[in-house]
Amino acid sequence: MQQSLQQFYQSCLDKNHFVAVPTNQKEGNGYAVNSQYFEGDYWYYCHRNLFSICTHDFTVKEDVFINQKQPSYLSIYYYQTVEAYFYPAHSPIESNSIYCNVSDNEAYQVHFKKGSQLKSISMYITPVYFEQFIQPHYDFSYEESVEVFRRVKNPSRWSDLITLMLKIGNYQGAGVAARLFYEGMVAEALALMITNHHAEQKYQRKARCSRDDEKMLERVVHYIDGHLHEHLRLSQLAAIACMGVTSLKVKFKKRYECTITSFIQKKRISYAQKLLLTTDLLIGQIAVMVGYHNASRFTELFRKHTGFLPSEYRETNQSMSNDIGEQ
Repeated sequence: MQQSLQQFYQSCLDKNHFVAVPTNQKEGNGYAVNSQYFEGDYWYYCHRNLFSICTHDFTVKEDVFINQKQPSYLSIYYYQTVEAYFYPAHSPIESNSIYCNVSDNEAYQVHFKKGSQLKSISMYITPVYFEQFIQPHYDFSYEESVEVFRRVKNPSRWSDLITLMLKIGNYQGAGVAARLFYEGMVAEALALMITNHHAEQKYQRKARCSRDDEKMLERVVHYIDGHLHEHLRLSQLAAIACMGVTSLKVKFKKRYECTITSFIQKKRISYAQKLLLTTDLLIGQIAVMVGYHNASRFTELFRKHTGFLPSEYRETNQSMSNDIGEQ
């Protein structure tokens, strides 16, 4: 039998030595923690096995890697303040940003950095919620919502969703009024996800490049992938695309949602990350292999993209790989 949301929360709280505390009449359950890794407050409200809402307000006392298996649900996270990275992609989590996730009994892997403040509001919606409330009335299934959550491209700065999550975090009600409030917020969050997703699709259709342009841009990307170690000039890339430099810049940004310079930097840093973890090459050697003959510039950009110096990244990830292997 699948574990309920309430059972999931309680097992996690007990395992990590959270202590129940009064909520000052606020609906839900309050906890405090003062462990090796975290110190602060945690609150959650769970509506049967349909949905739940949580808030975190922690100080991170030591670097910690969380590797927690999650139940099946859709989740929306609003990180007010955070300094952390999602794994295994090692993508940074930005403050004042929304993140969406689809969990299917998979592990939630994140690295929180020592000395940072973790303040967040999150919402989790189970398949049962759709089966009992959404599909019978609106003919919209859990599977369709999964597609929405997986396809959204830029939820991080959706101001309407941020406003909603802040409203949830600031709410202090109890009783029937609170239960109705939280149920309404979940429905509104879903509506915003669907609305924003449809707006994104409409924009993407409008902005889509022609088939010929797509082919030429793919040639440019293929060339970049094979020549990361070289100095890549815009005029050279424009010639490969059979376009003018200005035309290439506009069409490339429309297709890949970033500038050519940013795209090349991300590719180079991603390749450097791979080399740091899979070879014993020196940092300077890796810098040259990914197109940076100035080691200081490479280090600066690497830290900008990952939050780590190259040496720190190698050491931290090798250590975490060993920890995961021991679990």
